[in-house]
Amino acid sequence: TTRATLADGRASAAMISRAVGIRTARAGCPDNVRPRDISTATRPCPGACGHKLNVGNAKILHVASRKLVSASAAAGASSRSFDEGTTSRQWGFGPGPAPAAADAYEGESAEPPIDPAERRAFVMEEARTFLASDLVKIFDTGELTRSRYSPTIRFEDPITSFNDLDGYMFNIRMLKTLFNIGFKLHTIEVSGNDEVTARWTMSMEFWPLPWKPTLLFTGRSIYRVDLFSGQITSHVDVWDALQNNRFVSLEGVQHVLRQFFQVQLTPDIESHKYEVLLKFKQYEIRKYEDYLVAETQQPMGSGPASGSGFNDLAQYIFGGNREQVKMDMTTPVLSSVRPEGNQSMSMQFVMEGRFKDVAQLPTPLGALVTRKEVDGGYFGAVAFSGWPLDYEVVQAERSLRDALLRDGLSPKRGYTLARYNDPTVPPAVRRNEVLIELEGFTWPPQE
Repeated sequence: TTRATLADGRASAAMISRAVGIRTARAGCPDNVRPRDISTATRPCPGACGHKLNVGNAKILHVASRKLVSASAAAGASSRSFDEGTTSRQWGFGPGPAPAAADAYEGESAEPPIDPAERRAFVMEEARTFLASDLVKIFDTGELTRSRYSPTIRFEDPITSFNDLDGYMFNIRMLKTLFNIGFKLHTIEVSGNDEVTARWTMSMEFWPLPWKPTLLFTGRSIYRVDLFSGQITSHVDVWDALQNNRFVSLEGVQHVLRQFFQVQLTPDIESHKYEVLLKFKQYEIRKYEDYLVAETQQPMGSGPASGSGFNDLAQYIFGGNREQVKMDMTTPVLSSVRPEGNQSMSMQFVMEGRFKDVAQLPTPLGALVTRKEVDGGYFGAVAFSGWPLDYEVVQAERSLRDALLRDGLSPKRGYTLARYNDPTVPPAVRRNEVLIELEGFTWPPQE
């Protein structure tokens, strides 16, 4: 990877060195400061120019006569070298006048330095690109690119705080050891003069406990970047579920403990696919993919928790179809409820993912069962336990709708009841959900 990066650097060194407002050494240096020399040490140049070389994994820094000359092999470096007295002010990142043009090497003409704002934009875009890559690596391997983080990096989330790189890395390794982590990076943008903000969803299955609780968080990571070195100096996490995100947040501790001990069993069988975009204290916002169902209509006057039609659908998937194809049971069982009178209109079984369109589904024997494709979309979702009974479903729907309206969202009329468990599962650990489609919802949100 390093060789490939450096090879790319040879092709783009002139472009990158122009972007950071500096130049590569040429005839004055026998080494010519090429990326072929990989060393982390600062050493004297063997040539007559008298400058020093500091070669990092991706950036080569020249310090000569208090002038910084750089040949960047690629984005992602953190090493830097200073002559005594050199400050960020001299390079245009601090307050004060822009730096004067650097002395030219032999055979070179002097060029005016690049505008500090353009240089800052380059550094911040490089930091954004690096973090987008390293965030994925961190949760895959439990390791990070250490050289890109300040030794005194400050990390804070609602329940954890560290003030150095060793503590920061210890936290990552501990999480990777105790949890099976799923991480989804939604967006990452330069959000301020020296700030990068990432939005993400993280699931954490705590495998040491017998019931393996899964903690789910959505939120933002706010990073501060040293504009001279490109190192990350600060990382603060904000969880969507909390009002108070300052360490130590009692609300945050309660949120974690509630997820640890809230036991709702989900069968280990195929389900329709969705992604949690936002998790709040009372509900989630999910994005569902399109899916196929077998459907049967329910009698007029059926309550929202009615089980009418279940046997017809079960007979269809267990071989009661024209092709006599037996299919696996999936989860959840869905009931579509009309807003008038909370009457259940239909029951649906989600079809296995091996069927890609309606035409591939086995043909029903009669008119009681139909096949259809259901469009995905954005939905508010709330989970609750119980059998469930009609009043529990109505109560959950009202609670969810009120919360959506309070938060400025636009829930559509009607809703869907999702039941995940078979009748043998005790009510206290059953997983039920009410889903309400959202109108006019856009993603990602405007922060």
